[in-house]
Amino acid sequence: MFVRERLEGALAVVSECQLPHPAQESLATLASEVALALQSITLTEEGAHQRSEARLSSLIKNSSDVICVVGQDSVIHYVSPSVESTLGYAPDGLAERPLSEVVHTDDFPRLLAFIASVAGQPPGQPESAEFQVRHADGRWRHVEVLATNQIADEAIAGIVLNVRDISERKAFEAELEHQAFHDVLTGLPNRALFRDRVGHALAGQRRQHLPVAVLFMDVDDFKNVNDSLGHDAGDKVLQEVARRLEDCMRPVDTAARLGGDEFAVLLHEAENEMQAVEIAQRIMDSIQRPISLENRDVTIATSIGVAFSEPAMVNERDADDLLRNADTAMYMAKESGKGHYQIFQPDMHARALARLELRSDLQRALDSGEFTLRYQPIMDLRRGDIAGMEALVRWQHPTRGLVQPNDFIPLLEDTGLIVPVGNFVLREACQWAAVMQRECPRDPPLSMAVNVSATQLQRPEFVDEVRNALRDSEIPPNTLTLELTESVMMQDLDVSLLRLNALRGLNVKLAIDDFGTGYSSLNYLRQFPMDILKIDRSFLMDPNPDSEELTEAIVALARIFKLEAVAEGIESGGQVAQLQGIDCDYGQGFHFARPLSRQQILAMATAARSPAQVIELHDRRQVA
Repeated sequence: MFVRERLEGALAVVSECQLPHPAQESLATLASEVALALQSITLTEEGAHQRSEARLSSLIKNSSDVICVVGQDSVIHYVSPSVESTLGYAPDGLAERPLSEVVHTDDFPRLLAFIASVAGQPPGQPESAEFQVRHADGRWRHVEVLATNQIADEAIAGIVLNVRDISERKAFEAELEHQAFHDVLTGLPNRALFRDRVGHALAGQRRQHLPVAVLFMDVDDFKNVNDSLGHDAGDKVLQEVARRLEDCMRPVDTAARLGGDEFAVLLHEAENEMQAVEIAQRIMDSIQRPISLENRDVTIATSIGVAFSEPAMVNERDADDLLRNADTAMYMAKESGKGHYQIFQPDMHARALARLELRSDLQRALDSGEFTLRYQPIMDLRRGDIAGMEALVRWQHPTRGLVQPNDFIPLLEDTGLIVPVGNFVLREACQWAAVMQRECPRDPPLSMAVNVSATQLQRPEFVDEVRNALRDSEIPPNTLTLELTESVMMQDLDVSLLRLNALRGLNVKLAIDDFGTGYSSLNYLRQFPMDILKIDRSFLMDPNPDSEELTEAIVALARIFKLEAVAEGIESGGQVAQLQGIDCDYGQGFHFARPLSRQQILAMATAARSPAQVIELHDRRQVA
């Protein structure tokens, strides 16, 4: 309108100038068009401004961020409508209320310091911080706040807070941190977190004047579970082990999975050695209870090493030493027969080092033919003559000399070399049985007994390995006896029963070795297709009179189940007489002979003299 009025005034002046009429009309037309154009521009600018304001209002309303203006006293003067969708509050409901009503109590002192810091900054220099605020539904949310000083701006007159909900990001970060320090399968702390907690416990022991104890545990023969049932079943077993482990601990203690089938427990403020031993025993008892897996019961055991801190241990580097001590004690526990605990002693490191050296020599020993066999005769107690022999593996080390089985058999099992070595023993024993049967004819023929490990029995290929050994040696199948301990058969009852029936189909004999030291279940005697029951040597070695009655009861039990009875560990003529008096079928032990070389066992079987006379003819240095 202002432009039009000015144009109309200009036209009046022009008209007073008495211009020709056509010229006046032209100028009037031009002025009108210019006025219309200018008016159109004005309207356009006003529309753009209105649209811009509407767009800004919509962005603020629908933004995921909340715009908030607060005073230096932390009172809220303005909050954008997006607060409703982000934090559940009505915008008008927060106006003129202090931030302390929505900010977490722990964070509020820091928030006041943050506002004061921003108020002291020049305009245009934002600062950021993170706080917890309460959602309208009561949940606590993590927010990131970007604050700018706009106190000098008359239109704002306060500090502008741009508030963004970062709860999902914080949860993701927490999950990443949890995964970095916890085992994914079991949810227990991992090695890194456990080591850190051991270090902190060591640092605190000086104040409490109580030692720290670490239990290092390993599931015995866990590889057999994975090999026979699959890794999914193995994972479920580990999860159940973790659950039972936590049930056995005190609230102040920490359990961890260090990797594979290795677990550890940190005992804070162990008052005495007995307390740690009691917890170790509780763990072993709990782990040994059968684990149900899809209508299948799996029984496992664990070996535990216990180590106590020394007063000089005070930091994380010492934590590594304490863990190493517990690890060493655990391996010593395995060497003592598994399913045991062992307390660390200083001399164990030297023994562990020697064990590692032997372990590294095993593959070379197999390739170089350092494993040999010795044969211990099995005597017919009725006839007083040799009925067969048991093959026993020995390791003739090039520098250490003869290594005892207890020193290398567990290493063979740990490394998996028990499979090729076991197959070597089986084939060599069958070949020598063929020689003995040919050179020393008997009716029935001389038998050969071979020990079978759990790893061998769980492998489907084992049946074919036995079949091939029988075929190549050409010995009668019923002259080969495979000896298995109860613990071997209990690794997986279904698989064991399947494998034993397949072996029975080859017509070989099956023996339960070391009977009386394991489960000694009548149900298993009835369920498994066994032929021979071997009575453990501990019954003859025990001077308690009750042991004689137990031995007699076991022989009677063998009769009931139509099994042949073999007594192990015979060391005197009195024991022979005792066993003959209860009608025990066979016996073996040092009274008859120690394990013999090929030539010695052959001479014994062919001589017309007694076994003792045969042994005296040989250099005793040759006797293993």
